[in-house]
Amino acid sequence: MTDKLTDTEKKQLADLIAAKTGRVPFKAGMAGIKAAPLPFYKNARKVDVKCFTTRPIITKEYVCDDETVFEIDGEEETLREMNAAFSLTLGADNIAAYLAFYFDAVAAVNDDFAHLVSSADDFVTASFDTELAQSLKKLVVPPEIAEQGDGFTAKVFLLYDNVLFYDTLFIARNGEVRLENESVAYDSLPIRRVMLR
Repeated sequence: MTDKLTDTEKKQLADLIAAKTGRVPFKAGMAGIKAAPLPFYKNARKVDVKCFTTRPIITKEYVCDDETVFEIDGEEETLREMNAAFSLTLGADNIAAYLAFYFDAVAAVNDDFAHLVSSADDFVTASFDTELAQSLKKLVVPPEIAEQGDGFTAKVFLLYDNVLFYDTLFIARNGEVRLENESVAYDSLPIRRVMLR
């Protein structure tokens, strides 16, 4: 879900990001700014800024509240700092959202990334034959979450390159994610990497 932002709110966000990161401010009309709440953080949201003045057009991703800004850079250390700064609070109701954010924020370095998928519709396109598409739609389900005393386990489907994995993850209450078990659910899917961006 994306927040509806007024032009004034977009300018305030652009000015905040510029002030906190030392970047040249994104200019109104020259950048698209979208914000989405992050239910596992206190008063923080993810902000995507698409700059139309660069070639190619680039998108920068940030997490911010009214005073603090982090640029999403794919580093575990940055995620730990965000978790501390924005009072990470995990519960069964927001673990799936946190995992999707985790794989976007940490696993996206150097095009070496996995995506959490909750349904086959997240990646199946017209390039898939009908039988394969139907099979994947029956197979892929949303994450199954179970709470434990010291954290959560999640059985999830992850898409890495053209391979679909079925993994068991452990998520500690401090936001650390650890792979517990992994199996290949489907190999050699007809996916081009550009689709996943």
